[in-house]
Amino acid sequence: MKTEKQDNITIITPENKQFDDFLTEFKNAYSTFKQQNLIINLSIFKNLNEVSLADFISVSNKHRDNNLSFVIIYSGLSISQLPEVLIVVPSLQEAHDIIEMEIIERDLFSQ
Repeated sequence: MKTEKQDNITIITPENKQFDDFLTEFKNAYSTFKQQNLIINLSIFKNLNEVSLADFISVSNKHRDNNLSFVIIYSGLSISQLPEVLIVVPSLQEAHDIIEMEIIERDLFSQ
């Protein structure tokens, strides 16, 4: 698992081609990232399904409860196949844009 910190965002990219191995590694290391806005780049995987992405729901919910952003990059599923509670976008730029908008939104609502 490769991590890259950019300003207030950490991008996590799997280095292993096995999704289950990455998921286990991510969950074991999550406490390291729990205070950062996260982008999980799953674009190396080609055949994920909605059940695979649903494995991130509990982590995403925890993150959002702490007023932090959690965005997944994946383009292999249509919008109708994605779990509604997850934010999934097809590109890194869109992930950054979502986080930027969420930060602005949190700032507005906290005033």
